[in-house]
Amino acid sequence: MLSLGLIAAVSMPAAATDVKIGGSYFVAGYYESNHSLLEDAPSMAYYGQRIRLEPVFQVAEGLSFNLRVDAMERVWGLNSVGSEANNPNTSFSYSTSAMSARNKAAEQNVQFRRGWMTFLTGIGQFRIGYMADGTWGTDFGDLSSEGAEIVYATKIGPVVLVAVTEKVIEGRFTNYGGFNAVDSDVDKYCITPLYFWDKGQAGYIYCYVRVAAQRPLPLVAGGQNILYYHMQNVYLKGTFGPVYVEGEVSYQFGKAAEFDDNVAGVADVDYKAMEWYLMAKVNLGPAYIGAQYGFASGDDPGTNDEVEMILAPGNVWQPTLVLFNDWTNRWAGDMGTFATTGNSFANASLYQVFAGYNPTPKLGIKASVSMAYADEKPAATFVDDEYGTEFDLTVSYKIYDNLEYMVGFGYLWAGDYYKGVGAANKIDDDYLLMHQLTLTF
Repeated sequence: MLSLGLIAAVSMPAAATDVKIGGSYFVAGYYESNHSLLEDAPSMAYYGQRIRLEPVFQVAEGLSFNLRVDAMERVWGLNSVGSEANNPNTSFSYSTSAMSARNKAAEQNVQFRRGWMTFLTGIGQFRIGYMADGTWGTDFGDLSSEGAEIVYATKIGPVVLVAVTEKVIEGRFTNYGGFNAVDSDVDKYCITPLYFWDKGQAGYIYCYVRVAAQRPLPLVAGGQNILYYHMQNVYLKGTFGPVYVEGEVSYQFGKAAEFDDNVAGVADVDYKAMEWYLMAKVNLGPAYIGAQYGFASGDDPGTNDEVEMILAPGNVWQPTLVLFNDWTNRWAGDMGTFATTGNSFANASLYQVFAGYNPTPKLGIKASVSMAYADEKPAATFVDDEYGTEFDLTVSYKIYDNLEYMVGFGYLWAGDYYKGVGAANKIDDDYLLMHQLTLTF
């Protein structure tokens, strides 16, 4: 109520200009037969939901303020964290911890995730505040996260030039260092030119990320060190006749650990990682067919002097319903027992063919077959590198233009990767049934 009251209080004085409160609400029901991938394991069934409000305050021409507020992100029947926990008049207390590590207390109640201003000047556009910090190019490799940024953009002919500085962590005010830690921040700096044409776009981005949060704390053997890396990404989106193509390549290199000069007996650890993605879709009237491939390098356990896995893998690109799915991971945790996979596409190669048919503008049907493998086994003694093969089928229908109902089925033939290091470990397949209502406004 306090949060909604604050939005109303800010909206009322600005009503003389323009206020738009958009957002979304979704509720989804899941039945999953074998999230642990063990033989004779119990199934699980639950509903989950989220409310999202995204008001925009158009204060003047060229000047606006945006908010993103998420609320009640929880499994139905799981009460908000801490509610009634200290009430002496009750003989029970609700959960004081989240159902999973990612379904945090802030997500279960109300959280102001983003807030930033945008204003135009004679030299370009500025955006300042908390905004999306992991979104660029295609969905592949993107993170559904936010950060404190200053963004400057200007147009030079058909090219848009963007420069970004982000304060990821202020070390002096966190457990990373305290007031005595002079150098304990995490900072990111990026510059990118973007090129647009009638049926496509392309861009290049360079970022420098410096992580000094490990300097005040002995988080690794050898004590104080910093992590820094350079990231270069190139992406392309375009329509060529009946074919739509998009792709992205990311190469990152630097130091996973660089120790202070006065630290003896330890060696620096290099960082070198790569990920890339390509998708092509052919439109055939109301139908389409296509294929896509995604790759994210994994860490070779035999190279202790180098880290090869992407440090911040993305969770936005979700080509499957079971493998690497962000929402089922959010509710139910990592998949597997002897070996696990999480919500991000990491240490993996994925091949997929897909097809779809839209008999009416409101009805859509899509099917896909995917095969996924680990780029590197976490240990040389792992049984296999195969995550498995998955078949997915989804049907969506727009009840209203702003209300969509979707049902989905996914079946994973689990690969021997999930046996971990034990060839005798018994695993079994998993399938998922789900339906979801999504309201946008």
